[in-house]
Amino acid sequence: MSIKFRVVEKGNPGDQTAPKKFYGVVKSVGKTTLFKLAKKIAQSSTVSMTDVYAVIMAFLEMIPTELEEGKTVTLGEFGSFKTTIRTEGADTKEEFNSRNITKSKIVFTAGKEFKSRMRDFTYEDIDELILVKNKK
Repeated sequence: MSIKFRVVEKGNPGDQTAPKKFYGVVKSVGKTTLFKLAKKIAQSSTVSMTDVYAVIMAFLEMIPTELEEGKTVTLGEFGSFKTTIRTEGADTKEEFNSRNITKSKIVFTAGKEFKSRMRDFTYEDIDELILVKNKK
């Protein structure tokens, strides 16, 4: 299998007068659910689907708890999760407090081994696939 993409024309939001350019955009071909992942993992291991599902659910409960404690959650070669914030500035250090925090988000950074798998991905232009299919 390969990752599907489309080619789309986009303008430069910073310069409306600049000529438009063409960019590739990944096109999803579906979704995989937690249930499906648990089933696939169970099929390739000696662990039951119910046990896999239970561990993943506990894992999903634990990550936000660890992040809320201010920790970075590192999962070996898979990668890590950390919390980042966006804030409004204050004129002085004393004037800054938690009300200046306007947004927070969780950032995932893929680990070295996980990233290296991406180098092996292949890509297909879905518009070209459609053209080939239509010629038949």
